[in-house]
Amino acid sequence: MKKIRPIAKYQYDFGNDGRDGKYFIAYYCPVCHERIIRGYNSDTACRTCDTFFDWGEHPPEIKTVTTLVWDE
Repeated sequence: MKKIRPIAKYQYDFGNDGRDGKYFIAYYCPVCHERIIRGYNSDTACRTCDTFFDWGEHPPEIKTVTTLVWDE
């Protein structure tokens, strides 16, 4: 039984009225691309295609780098 890492996508949720938006990581099956609803390390296999997941030891992190540039 070979395990595969899920696909992790960086996504934005606008929240209830657009003022409480935030970025989050959504997980998908790497074989059938079905959304993994419960998130990191909660499902051991895909509910659609039965692919087993390798979650690794640490979850992926969102790291943001912001650059300030002067107009010339």
